[in-house]
This record gives sequence, C-alpha cells and structure tokens, in this order.
Amino acid sequence: MDTKKIIAGATLLTLGGALLGGVIGYNLYEPKTVVITETKEVVKTQLVEVEKEVQIPVEVIKEVPVDNGNLQLLLQYGYDNEGDLSGVYDDLKDTEIDQVVNRIVFINDAKAIALNEVKKGILEELHKSEVTMSSGSIVKLYKSDIKRLKFNEDTLDIVVVEKDFDDKDAEVKVTGRFEQENDKFNFEAIVLIKDGAFDEIETVSISERI
Repeated sequence: MDTKKIIAGATLLTLGGALLGGVIGYNLYEPKTVVITETKEVVKTQLVEVEKEVQIPVEVIKEVPVDNGNLQLLLQYGYDNEGDLSGVYDDLKDTEIDQVVNRIVFINDAKAIALNEVKKGILEELHKSEVTMSSGSIVKLYKSDIKRLKFNEDTLDIVVVEKDFDDKDAEVKVTGRFEQENDKFNFEAIVLIKDGAFDEIETVSISERI
C-alpha cells in the first residue's frame, strides 16, 4: 500500500472526525427555545347596579282638628309640657287623631284629681310612718307634728305613670315635702284613678331630705 495514501486517508479520517465533532459540539451548545404553559387566574371586576331598600327616619306631622272649644286646651297642654305630646297620640291611627283632645282632657283631669286627693289625705297616710335616717336613727311621724307641708303642683312634676285611655284608668305620681321638728322629708304618693275617678292612694314613699 502506498504510504502517502495511508497518510492521506488517516488525515481525512482525522479531519472528518474533527468536523463531525464540531457539528456535534455545536448541536450540544446551540440555545433552544422552550415553550412552558403556565395557568394564571384572571379576576375580572364588573360593576353591577343593585337595588337596596334603606329605611330613612321621617318626621311625620299629624294634624289635629281644632275649633274654638279645644284650641286653647291644646295650646295650654303643649305649653305646660314643653311641646311634648308623646304618649297622647303615638298609638293612634290617622283616622283616630281627633281623640287627642279627649286624651288630653283625661290626663289633665287625672292629674288634678290625684293632686287634690293627696292634699286631702296625705297627713293620714304619713301618720305613724317610720323613717330610717342617714344617721341610723328611726323617726316616727305624727300628723300633728308635721309642718311646712308643700306639694309640687307644676304639671310637669305630677306624672302619669300608667294610663289606659279606653278604660280611663291611670296611676299618677304626686310628690312633695314636709318637716317634723328639725328633720326634713320628701314624699312620693301613687294615686290610682279608675273609670276617670279617684280610687285610692296606693302607696306613699318617704325619704330624708338632705
């Protein structure tokens, strides 16, 4: 075999191998683009009109029918009670509002009856009552010794505690004060009104007036 051919063949093999290696090397280090699928949650904001019922306090003014006979009564009652008519018409329907005047008459009468009956009977109610003083001592009351008896006669001081307009029943609180010797006291009387008339002085509470 010709030595030059052998050398030439070996050189070609070597060169071919080198070229092949270069191609493989290129293919090994060639950058590739890889597609990765990624799932993402997409939140979409959408404005929606929603109807909502909202309760708004509304002041309702009710008209009370008046004439020459009851106008003065209504005005006086409103004045005496500083414009407060609560409890007089709260439970009335619009068709019953004319009953306001009758209710005012009942309340005024109940207060007047209660005050009058307390004035007449309070001494008997206080007689022989015992009061525990702040000092710890007990004072016994005697109607003959009670002095400077005063009643809180202002219409705001006389309170209708309970009332039933239909049956004309009421509980009325009347308050006042008095003295015995050097001791001073307050009293609170609860008067019962039945069918629009005096029934009894139910209770009398007495406390030391400091």
